[in-house]
Amino acid sequence: TQSTWGFFSRMQHFGLMGEMVRTLQSGTFNEKVLIAQKLSNICTGSGARQFQNAAVDAGCLPLLVSIAHNTELESKIIVVNAISQICFNNERTSHEVIKTPNFLSLVTSCLIDPNGRIRETGLRAATNAAGNCWTCHSLFADILREVVSLVTDESQSEMVRAEGVGFLNVLAYNEKSRPMIIETGATEHLIRIMRSGNQLLEPITALVAVANLVSHDPNNSAFQQLDPRLVDDIVTCFDYTLDGKSFPPNSGLYFASWKLSIGICNLARNRHAQVSLREANFYPVLQKALTIVSSDRESKILAEHCLKTLWLLAVDETLSLS
Repeated sequence: TQSTWGFFSRMQHFGLMGEMVRTLQSGTFNEKVLIAQKLSNICTGSGARQFQNAAVDAGCLPLLVSIAHNTELESKIIVVNAISQICFNNERTSHEVIKTPNFLSLVTSCLIDPNGRIRETGLRAATNAAGNCWTCHSLFADILREVVSLVTDESQSEMVRAEGVGFLNVLAYNEKSRPMIIETGATEHLIRIMRSGNQLLEPITALVAVANLVSHDPNNSAFQQLDPRLVDDIVTCFDYTLDGKSFPPNSGLYFASWKLSIGICNLARNRHAQVSLREANFYPVLQKALTIVSSDRESKILAEHCLKTLWLLAVDETLSLS
């Protein structure tokens, strides 16, 4: 079967990791780029974590960062994407990527590159790394304003702007990172994207980011007159995420259910949003989340925030907003 062939192919690459490193060290330029592409491939999808860890243990990261700094255009996209895939949804390798010398300067060089696809790839690498290394968020302070500038610049491609929204969102999950985001004025820009109706800019991601950023203010006007379609989308998105599906369907955009539960809980703290969430009948999805949790740390966070959300939606239902 295809899955069996995929397994043996991955095992072959696992055994050749040392050879890959030697090629990254002393191969021709084209051979190095080819190895970067192979690393991207084996660090994607089911069973990727062992290969991500193996790539880090073998010493691939400093070599890839060095290669990326000394190439451009399509080759740079391939190499930066390899780095991005090595740290995708992997806390251990994310820490290692961020600790790698010159990684942050590589991200900076990508953000100011005239090529939009390089900016997009650099943002994705930063998002993947920051998304799983909350203790490292302060290290991204120097690039925050550049990211906000890209998000607000309508001359940028929608893909670049959406990647920027994703980066701001992963930082906004972390309560300690919120002040530096708010200081840049990003909140108002995210609210505009949330209300834009432009799916290519990922308004759901913007909504979750705003919910986290204004969670300290239950009467914040950001969620007044929320578009019912957007509320329905966040309910459906959470439902799909619990099933391990991408949202929008077939988009390739995946949320982590435990992180999304934090954003939804913060959304439910807002009195305006509470009305919208009740009208959208959010209860069955929250109940579904509570039936599938297990004993690991992330599942405990998911359960905790789902219970908090249920409580927030259950209280003060008779109070009117003035």
